Amino acid sequence: MSNVFLSQQDSQLIHEKALQVLEKTGVKMSHKEGRKILTKAGAKEDGDYILIPRELTEEMLKLTIPEIQMHDRNGNQAMLLAPDYRANFGSGSDAIYQIDMETNERRFTTLNDIKNNLRLLDKLDHFDFVMSTGVPQPSEVPKDEVYKTVFETMAKNTTKPIIATLTCLNDIMEIHKSALELAGEWIKEKPYFLAYLEPISPLIMDDAGTDRIMFCAKNNIPFCYAAGANCGSGAPVNIEGGIIQGTAEFLGGYVLAKLVNPKAMTIYGANTSSVNPKTMLVRYGCPEWFKTTAVYADMGRFYNMPVWGTGVSTDALKLGPLAAWEAQQGVQTAIDSKCAIVHDVAYFDHGNTYDPRMLLLANEIIKREKFLKKPLNLDESFINETIRVINEVARTDGYLYPIHPHTAEHLRKSTYIPAKYLKPDKDYLVSLKEEVERLWS
Repeated sequence: MSNVFLSQQDSQLIHEKALQVLEKTGVKMSHKEGRKILTKAGAKEDGDYILIPRELTEEMLKLTIPEIQMHDRNGNQAMLLAPDYRANFGSGSDAIYQIDMETNERRFTTLNDIKNNLRLLDKLDHFDFVMSTGVPQPSEVPKDEVYKTVFETMAKNTTKPIIATLTCLNDIMEIHKSALELAGEWIKEKPYFLAYLEPISPLIMDDAGTDRIMFCAKNNIPFCYAAGANCGSGAPVNIEGGIIQGTAEFLGGYVLAKLVNPKAMTIYGANTSSVNPKTMLVRYGCPEWFKTTAVYADMGRFYNMPVWGTGVSTDALKLGPLAAWEAQQGVQTAIDSKCAIVHDVAYFDHGNTYDPRMLLLANEIIKREKFLKKPLNLDESFINETIRVINEVARTDGYLYPIHPHTAEHLRKSTYIPAKYLKPDKDYLVSLKEEVERLWS
C-alpha cells in the first residue's frame, strides 16, 4: 500500500466517525423515491433527515468495485481507475474566464475557447482525461443547453475519456444520449465518460443530485459524488472534520446508488480545501487541498475504491512563479498518493480562469515529476549489463561513455529531457505562447 498520511488504524477511525455522522445526524433529503429506497433498506426518517444505520452502510461497502477501466472515444482502453495504481491527470471545468492569447487579458470564456483548449489537451501526453475547462455565457449558448453543448464540443475535439459536469437530470440524460450517438452503444459496457456529481454541504442530498445518482446507477455510468466539504465554509475549519464530513456525504450517495444497482460504479472522495477568511473564496493552490487529496487516497485504499482529488492548480491570477510553485506541489502530492483522478489541473484564480499556456506548462511539470518519482531499475540483467559497460569503458583506453552504444540506447529512458520549446535563453511565457499556437495550427 502507498499510504501517505494514514495508518490502517487512522483510516478505521475516520470511517467509524463518518458512520456515526450518517447514523446520528443523517442526510437531509426530500426526494420521495430516494427516501423510500433508503427507508425500505433500513434507514430511519427523522423529519427532513434520513438516518442511515451503520449496518446498512457496511453491507453496501461489501459491493465496492475497486477498478474502473475507462475507454477513449474509439472504445480503446485508456485510463484505469484503481485505489493503489497511479495518478491520472486532467483539466478542470466551468471556468468563466479565459486569458486571451493575443491581449494577455482576462475575458469571458467562449465556446471556441473550449474547443481550442480541448484540441490542445488532446495533444498533451500527460493529460489522461479531460474536463471542459470553461463554460460559455448564456448569450452564446442557452442555459438549458450548456452542458450538452459543452460535452459534444469535448467529444468532437479529443478522443480522451471525459468527465462531464452537469446540473440536473435532463443534463445527464442529454449527455448520455449524445455519448451514445457520438461514440456508440458500446459505452453501455465500456465506460467512456464519467459524471461529476456532488451533494450540497453540509449533508444535503438535494433532489437534482439524487435524480442524477439514480440515473447514473441505473445506466452504468461511473460517477463521483464529491462534496464541497471545504474547511471553514461547507465543513468544519479543521481538515480532520472536513475529511469525516466529506466521507459521510459520499457514503450517503454511495449507499443509495448501490441500493438502486449493486453494480453501480463509484469514485470515492470529496473536494476538501480551505477558504480565504476575508473573501470566503475556495483556495485551489493551497497545501490543505493537496493534503486532503492524499488523505482521501489513503481512505480509498481502506475502502478499496478509486479516489477523486485535485492538483496542479493555483490561486495566482496570471502565469508566473507563484502559479508554477503551487502547481508543482500539487502534482507531487498526487503522484505520491496515487490518487486515481486528479482534476482541476492548470486552474487559475480560485477555479475561475484558464490560460492555454498553463495547460502546456502543467503537462511539463507532470512529466518532470513523474521522472523524479520513477523507481530505480534494479533488475539483475539490467544491472549486469551496466556493470559490463563500466568494465569495458574503464579497461579500454580512449573508450568514453558518450560514445558507448549503451549511452545512445538508454539516454532517453535515463535522462529527463525538457521540452524543446523551453529554452533557458528565452522568455518562457513567449515560448509557451509560441508552442500553443504551433499545436493549434
